[in-house]
Amino acid sequence: MLKLKVHIEQDLDIDQMREAANLLVGKHDFSAFRAASCSSPSSVKDLRVIEILEVRSRHSTLQIEMEANSFLQHMVRIIAGTLVEVGRGYKSVKDVAKALESGLRKQAGITAPPQGLYSLSVIYPEGMIKWPLEVLDK
Repeated sequence: MLKLKVHIEQDLDIDQMREAANLLVGKHDFSAFRAASCSSPSSVKDLRVIEILEVRSRHSTLQIEMEANSFLQHMVRIIAGTLVEVGRGYKSVKDVAKALESGLRKQAGITAPPQGLYSLSVIYPEGMIKWPLEVLDK
């Protein structure tokens, strides 16, 4: 699960962002949402969850959480940037659908900055990794 917190200094249409996010949930070819330098052999990923939360604190913060079987290089940042553009009214839900269908990076939105992005957890399938004993003993 990856989490991205972004501070935006304008009101966003969270409902439109959630509608666009729902289009991305599932097993898709995410070519439009990968960095040009991405070396992953497959752009097909299973995006299981996208949650968009408004966290109220001293400053209003947008929090986007995503869970997938794996991520492409910059995939989370590009999805987040695209969703923010939808929230600002610069892109529509239909634009997100077109980007996903076309696989063209230029049809997706901007790449959100890396500040605020962090991994909550990494879950490996049972037996996928053989951990050295010295790591397991700690």
